[in-house]
Amino acid sequence: MFALGEPLHTPYDIRFKLLGCQVRVAATFWLVAALLGWDSASWVDRTYLAAGGDTPGMAILLLIWMIAMLLSILIHELGHYLAFRFFGIDSHIVLYHFGGLAIPSGARAWVRNSSSSSKLTPFRQLIISAAGPFAQLALAAVVAVVAVSMGLSVGSLGRWFATIGWDMPQGAMPRSAAVYAIVDFLVFPSVFWALFNLLPVLPLDGGKIAEELIRLCFGGTQREALVLSMIVAAAVALWGFRTGNVFLAIFFVSFAFNNYEMLQSGGMRRPW
Repeated sequence: MFALGEPLHTPYDIRFKLLGCQVRVAATFWLVAALLGWDSASWVDRTYLAAGGDTPGMAILLLIWMIAMLLSILIHELGHYLAFRFFGIDSHIVLYHFGGLAIPSGARAWVRNSSSSSKLTPFRQLIISAAGPFAQLALAAVVAVVAVSMGLSVGSLGRWFATIGWDMPQGAMPRSAAVYAIVDFLVFPSVFWALFNLLPVLPLDGGKIAEELIRLCFGGTQREALVLSMIVAAAVALWGFRTGNVFLAIFFVSFAFNNYEMLQSGGMRRPW
């Protein structure tokens, strides 16, 4: 089981500054990104080879996936960072094997110090939590609109929406597999990651949003949010096992277990 927290520093981490924010990309980010993108890159390569299209090969397509994942998750965390900065709070970003974190400076002190934590009212925390998925969905929308305007396919997203009866404008498959991959690997993972994060499961963004709505609308506490989180996490885990998505199921079993531990220990706040 795991809890989301900042990973240890290593000599192999990449560090840079963007929009005034210090960003660290942990070495483990690349490994997990490659594992997650292997099937998608392989499918694109096989499909274009079978159709006689131009493909740069599996290695280049996998590299496109990894860069797209870096950009998508970085945009997500920049959404949190900019919301923090709007409220006068400094933060930094870490991208690692579980995705990314936007960590406010002195986060631990805010948990212990009520006068400091007053900076993060329920309404402000709701805005900060929602800013990440919103930024990621905005990225996907911009790329999709540009692709459609150029007469190009939006890739997996269009096919996924078609399965639920929602027809999206479908352009032509580009001649180049690299062009298709750039669009598909930016749009579909961004939408999936944002929607995934909006599930009311702590410590995901949706769990934090649910927690703040419970505080604002019903005067509840984190306890109610943790109970809701455990129920939803268990339901998603069950759905994952039933549909054969074992990785997703194990992921949410871990969330449910961590929520139970937090409930027993009185709860605590986590980075975004």
